[in-house]
Amino acid sequence: MKSNKRIFLLTLVLGLLLSFSAITAFATQNNNFPKNQAGQTYGSAAMAKSPQEEPDLIAAIGVNGEEGYVYREDLDGEMPSTPEEALAIQKQTEKKMALVAAGTPVVVRTIPLYDVDGVTVIDEFDIINVSNPDRYKDK
Repeated sequence: MKSNKRIFLLTLVLGLLLSFSAITAFATQNNNFPKNQAGQTYGSAAMAKSPQEEPDLIAAIGVNGEEGYVYREDLDGEMPSTPEEALAIQKQTEKKMALVAAGTPVVVRTIPLYDVDGVTVIDEFDIINVSNPDRYKDK
C-alpha cells in the first residue's frame, strides 16, 4: 500500500513539474516572428509584454504613408549619459511643446523607416509627443 502511495505522489509531483515547465516555457518564449534574409525578426510589437519580446524590426507607417519597419533601438533613441544631459533633452522638448496649441503633435525626432530587409530606407517615421502647453507654464 505504501509503495502505491509513493508511486502516486511521485507521479503527481512529476506531472506538476512538467506542466509548470511547459507553461513557463510557453509564457517566456519569444513570439514566433518571421525572419528576413539577415536573420532579423520583424512584425508588430503590439502584443509584446516587454522589449525583449519585440521583434528586431517593428512594423510602422511612415510620414508619407509607406508601411515598413523601424529598429527598436532607433525608437528608444540614444540614452543620456548623465542626469544633466537628460534634463537638457527634456527642457528642449518642453520648449518645442510650449510653442504650439494644446493637443498638437510635436515631432521630437525623425528616424528611418526600412523595408523588411532592414537596409533599404523607404520613408521616415516621426516620433511625436502631444503638447499640453499649460503643463509647462510657471506656477
